[in-house]
Amino acid sequence: MGLRTIQSQKLHDAVVITLKEFYLKKRNADEVIINPGDDTKAAIKGLYPDVISQTGDLLTVLEVETDETVTEQEALEWKTFNDIIGQFYLVVPEQAEAEAKALIKQNGLTHCKICTYKLVEKRLVFNNLP
Repeated sequence: MGLRTIQSQKLHDAVVITLKEFYLKKRNADEVIINPGDDTKAAIKGLYPDVISQTGDLLTVLEVETDETVTEQEALEWKTFNDIIGQFYLVVPEQAEAEAKALIKQNGLTHCKICTYKLVEKRLVFNNLP
């Protein structure tokens, strides 16, 4: 996990919690486990993504980033997810989408899909969530 300002960490955690609610309510997930902040409650194959949602046999893994953490350093963590977990979703701020796509391509992350979020009138709006 990259370094974030306090405000950015609060946004990150709000995104993680909102995703949990979304998958439970809108996707009827059987279970959603989250790892906000430095929490390590939910592991998959020894890794700790931010959100793990399970609906029947379908497992959805999401890693949330903020403007500060769409970086080459974080891309190394994404590569680990890509190589060990396989399919996962990278959730980034809408304005960081181009940079995230460049890092994904640069690092050969073939199992990574991008979803975006933005704040609209103090509400989180997501695009391309599975």
